Amino acid sequence: MKIAAIQHDVIWENPSANHEHLTPMVAQAAEDGAELVVLSEMYSTGFSMASKKIAEESEGESESFLSEQAKLKALRESHINMTKFFHLLSPVNMKIIELVVNL
Repeated sequence: MKIAAIQHDVIWENPSANHEHLTPMVAQAAEDGAELVVLSEMYSTGFSMASKKIAEESEGESESFLSEQAKLKALRESHINMTKFFHLLSPVNMKIIELVVNL
């Protein structure tokens, strides 16, 4: 199995900019034959103490980004797997919870 680990300069607390920055990197990894792409834990926001600002709802922007990447033609053809840990803010008690998503 060929694995691609992507380490990138995170644009602080800005998921949209990070997703835009990562899109060609993930596509290139797939084109190069990667079957598994690994991103850093806080790839979309960087580590931040502003948990309410960076937390996302289930099926939020970061989960959608990963799902879209996994559906790309090059990724489908290489049967790429993407696993991500999401840090979500619970609407019930405002505590941060972790969610593991296999895409």
